[in-house]
Amino acid sequence: MLHASHRSNLAVGATGIGGESTVASGYAIRREDDGTWTVYDRATDMPAVINDIPQVGHSEEDARDVARELDELLGDDDDEE
Repeated sequence: MLHASHRSNLAVGATGIGGESTVASGYAIRREDDGTWTVYDRATDMPAVINDIPQVGHSEEDARDVARELDELLGDDDDEE
């Protein structure tokens, strides 16, 4: 069982990982008790799911990459020309 007090939640923003970001992000990562990382939806606090596969058990680097990709795919592209 995971306990919230043992998790480390990090938001993924346009400039990288940090406690706060100037860019709203739909996905973030958290370190689980077993040392792996989960990509989760900040609105639901549930693991992100890609092609029916929950995004759990990642290395930190992989979790960051997945969260960034999801944010780019589902994010607002207004600042791109």
